[in-house]
Amino acid sequence: GVSGDRASDALARFDDDIARFKPTVATVLLGMNDGSYKDFDQATFDTYAKDMTTLLDKLDALKCRVILMGPTMFDHQAWDKRVKEKPEYAKGRNVNGYNAVLAYYAAWQREVARQRGYQFVDMWSDLNNLTAEARVTDPAMSLIPDAIHPDAPGQMIMAYSVLKTLGEPR
Repeated sequence: GVSGDRASDALARFDDDIARFKPTVATVLLGMNDGSYKDFDQATFDTYAKDMTTLLDKLDALKCRVILMGPTMFDHQAWDKRVKEKPEYAKGRNVNGYNAVLAYYAAWQREVARQRGYQFVDMWSDLNNLTAEARVTDPAMSLIPDAIHPDAPGQMIMAYSVLKTLGEPR
């Protein structure tokens, strides 16, 4: 993956970055950028769903095992802190409710995974639940200090989520 990518970007690079390597396993983690950092918009979601469906069809054609991973959480608290420190970071974006948009994208992915027989890793729930639990005793805690990219402890939670879903270690 490439930072900032959307499903359409993965499709554009599919032949060179994926197919030519003849993968036997593919993990797909897309969605954070696809929602465009705004409230839910049906047209935006429809574009994402179309591009993801095309990407998954191409992976199925390679006959590789697909592990679909829901997007990570958007940390509104971290966003508010960052924008307070650097107002230009907001770039005119209104992200109110964006974490809920990602929850919707993750729920859609879970259903697609069920329909296609893929494993689904729920990154969104694991990161959200641990953040909420930790903030009971440490209200300033964040696994995603810039609101978008998990830091090292957040990445550890992501790795744990993958291992837990795959049943490793046994």
